[in-house]
Parts: sequence; structure tokens; C-alpha cells
Amino acid sequence: MSVEQKITEERKKEPIVAFCCNHSGFEAYERACRELAFEDSALRVVRMPCSGKVDIPHILYAFENGAYGVLVFACYKDNCKYIHGNVRAEKRIADVKGILQEIGIQPERVEFKEVASNTPYRIKNAVEQMRERLSQLGSLNLERNNNRL
Repeated sequence: MSVEQKITEERKKEPIVAFCCNHSGFEAYERACRELAFEDSALRVVRMPCSGKVDIPHILYAFENGAYGVLVFACYKDNCKYIHGNVRAEKRIADVKGILQEIGIQPERVEFKEVASNTPYRIKNAVEQMRERLSQLGSLNLERNNNRL
């Protein structure tokens, strides 16, 4: 692929923000990059101490600042270092989907995924599935003239 094609291709990708739990999601992301040669220049990875620290304002902020989709990667149930952080995160994702629906953004643009540090393929697959979903949903037309979500 030529340099020009690479630049053009990257510009066509919609930004996705991925909030990754430090103990599972981020390690799985690093392994996906290393072991599966996973690369997505439009993926913005945010390392969180725990998925339970991902709040609704974080997700809304991602959309306000250009994200077309948001993924939250958390530990599997009963495997959270902080006991119930992943349960809180999953509940918040359900809540934010309702908020997005109310303001006219498709709730399918946000997804919660359980991963483990030894499941890098789940990161790669989730990002690829989100990319496919975003291409089907089309562009995200938010008013950008100083109106906040």
C-alpha cells in the first residue's frame, strides 16, 4: 500500500474510543498489538485503573469530542480486582445507552465487552465488529456549534 493510500484510508476511519481496564483490557490490547499485529490508527485507547471508573460523563465526552463509537473492555465477572467494578461498568453502559437513545444517538455505538489479559483476539474482534457496525449506522451528525450533549 502506498503512503497516499495509507493516509487516505486512515482518514476514512471513524474514531473509536476504547476504555480499557488496566488489569484485563489494556493487557489484552497490548497483546493484540504484539501477538496479532493488530493496528488501528483511529482507535483511541484510554487506560483506566478499573472499568468501574468509566463514568457516563466520560462516554458522553468521547462523543462530544469526535468519537463515532465507544468500547469498554472489562474483566470477566467474578474476576475483577476491585470486586464489582465490571458490574458497575456494565450497568453504566446500559444507562448511557438510554441517554444516547433520548438524544438521538444510536445506542449500538456503545458496547461493553468482557476480556482477560490472555484473550487479545477479543479486543481485535470487538474493534472490527464495531467498525462494521459504524459503517452500517452511518455518520454521527452532532451539532458542534457550542451545544453540549
